[in-house]
Amino acid sequence: MPDLNVTVLKLEQFLNVYQLILSILLGIVISIKLEHSKKLVLTSNIPITEICYAAGYNSLTNFLRVFKSNYGISPAAM
Repeated sequence: MPDLNVTVLKLEQFLNVYQLILSILLGIVISIKLEHSKKLVLTSNIPITEICYAAGYNSLTNFLRVFKSNYGISPAAM
């Protein structure tokens, strides 16, 4: 019968790796969405609200916060 402490430790290690992988994947998805948004801001006349939703964001406030945090400037100022 396996030692319960070893089993719990292995589960904790698995969860740590799983969380790390999810964090990396989320970062990649956010980067792709922001790059697409930036391209639209710079090359089109599409309103920022529409760009926000086209990039998959459901909240304009969240989109603006993430965009500015990533690029140091708001989309309207580009």
